[in-house]
Parts: sequence; structure tokens; C-alpha cells
Amino acid sequence: MTQKERTHQKLIRTALRLFGRQGYTATTTRQIAHEAGIAELTLFRHFGTKENLAVQVFFSVCTHLFDELRAAVEQATTPQERLRAFARSLRRFVDRYPEEFQFLHLPDLPPAVFEQQTFQPLKLLTRILTDLEVPVPPRALGLALVGTVERTWIGKRIGLISDQDQEETLEWILDLVLQHAGSAQGH
Repeated sequence: MTQKERTHQKLIRTALRLFGRQGYTATTTRQIAHEAGIAELTLFRHFGTKENLAVQVFFSVCTHLFDELRAAVEQATTPQERLRAFARSLRRFVDRYPEEFQFLHLPDLPPAVFEQQTFQPLKLLTRILTDLEVPVPPRALGLALVGTVERTWIGKRIGLISDQDQEETLEWILDLVLQHAGSAQGH
């Protein structure tokens, strides 16, 4: 890795940490550069704007998440196993990389972050659910499954539920989905 690439990655990691801690709006490019030990002008040379930096952080997080999910899913042989692998891998990701997961949910991210990206993990989950022939729209069900992981993670972080509660909830939802898999043919 070149010095330029190391600097680029350092700025992305630092921005991720500060955006997660303070929010997008409250974080300045000066703070990011200072914490990274880099001149603010260097940050602008790499990204042009704070918004472009946020887009790159989003892309980096989504790529990391997608790589983790895809690796887990590729190990499975049936659609049922792929769904379980996806859900368990997502749960592991949010536990291992809370800063990255939190960044994806910042309420003050600029719209450009979402306009320039396709959320590959949701596309992967939608494909799995389509293969399962679930009796509801696969994308809607995918959003509900991801929402379950998100909400139980939040509940765990604030002390409302335990790891075991989180795991049992996820397994119950997966069992419910798989119980109805294949029943879309009759609808």
C-alpha cells in the first residue's frame, strides 16, 4: 500500500469514528484531519468535500459488510442455509463492528451518501428470499429481517435484552420465515 493509500484509509477510519461519535453534521473536516494527524488540505485533496468523504466512508462500510455476508452465504448450499448464514453473519457484524453499523444509521448523513450507492447486502438478502419463494414481497421481508437485527442490537446495547434474547429472537424469525418458504407458489 502506498503512502497516499494509507492516508486515504486513515482519513476514512477517522471520519467513521468521529461521525459515529458526534454525528455527521457536528463533525468538522478540521477535527477529522487533526485526529488523523494530517493537514486539512490533504483531506480536501483526497475527497474534495466532507460530503464526498461521507460517501467514501459509506462505500467502505457497505463493502466490508457485503464481503462478510457474501463469504458466509457462499458456504451454504441451500436457500434455507443461505438465509440462516446471512442473518447470523449480519448479527456477528453488528456485534464486531458497532462503529460501522452505527454509521449506516446516522440520521444526519447527507442524501448524496444514499443516492450514489446501492445497498448490496439488501440485494443479496432479497435474492435469497426470492429463491425461497416466500409468500410476501422478498424486499419487504428482507427489510423486516434486517430491522429485527437492528432493533435487537439496539435493545442489547441499552440493556433491554441479553445476547440470548437477541439470538432467540433471530432464530424464531428465521424459523417463521422458513416455515412459510415455498408457499408463494399457491398465491
